Amino acid sequence: GNICNIVGYAMAYHEYLAYERVEFSITTQVLIATGCLFSWISIVQYLEGFSTYYVLITTLTKSLPRVGSFLVGVLPVFLGYCLFGIAFFGLHSKNFSDMDSASVTLFALLNGDSIHDVFYELYAINPVVSRIYLFSFITLFIYAVLNIFIAIVEDAFFASKAYQLQKEQYKKHQQTSKGNKKKIKEIIIMNYLKNRRVYFHASNFIRSFSNHVDTEYL
Repeated sequence: GNICNIVGYAMAYHEYLAYERVEFSITTQVLIATGCLFSWISIVQYLEGFSTYYVLITTLTKSLPRVGSFLVGVLPVFLGYCLFGIAFFGLHSKNFSDMDSASVTLFALLNGDSIHDVFYELYAINPVVSRIYLFSFITLFIYAVLNIFIAIVEDAFFASKAYQLQKEQYKKHQQTSKGNKKKIKEIIIMNYLKNRRVYFHASNFIRSFSNHVDTEYL
């Protein structure tokens, strides 16, 4: 974040001096925007001591490796549906005219957006194929892929909560053990002082009694 801010503002200052314009290049804008984004995201690190507010980061940390592996396995299937849509519906539908449009359309369907419009548009091209294509995609990705994705994130969430709970219990155990050690130490010191006090009184009695014997009988 800091590197993006430094480089982005340096480039913006250079462009302003060189061209005397306020509109900067795309690279400069991307660097400045990325720097702002990561600068605000870095604020989350100050919440690490508060487990309730830091749960998002711990969940993402635990789930990202598994989510990445899962998405790598799903990506070929998603690209296959995109290419089928381009090959079959591309000449008649703007939503499948190229790879970008097809992927955006299918991603929108995956999130439940414009489902009826896409169904209506593709039905006019080919009723049978469009129905099989859309029903199979929605069934596979919404009912299977999306639920597996949510289950992975949910599992990471519960794992992070369990880890935080164990951490808190360990801290309490450490505090309790420290308190017990302190109490035991106090008991040992008190017993020692009591023994010393008894020994002191006994020694004084023996000394006084021996002096009395010396004076009376010797």
